[in-house]
Amino acid sequence: MKKSTENWLKIAKRDLKYAKDNLTIGNYILSIEKSHSALEKLLKALIIEQGQIPSRVHNLLKLAGEALINNLQEDIKAFLDELSDSYIPTRYPDDFDELEKI
Repeated sequence: MKKSTENWLKIAKRDLKYAKDNLTIGNYILSIEKSHSALEKLLKALIIEQGQIPSRVHNLLKLAGEALINNLQEDIKAFLDELSDSYIPTRYPDDFDELEKI
């Protein structure tokens, strides 16, 4: 495994821990943000391991496609899409009312 892939995986594992910790204490907004971040970094690690440079995007479905994961089940696609949509207001809270729904 490439060293850069290992680095991406280490930080993805850290983000996953933070997501779980925040979920446990009821901090759902931060849990969503860190869950998304962990998956994003995992997908980018896969892309890097394949010898490619990942796009600088946050869309999990796009990154899954770049990682050549094209045969995802519909429920997984829906989950990745929903998590991507939920992630945006946690980072860019233009509409705070939307953020409060989380």
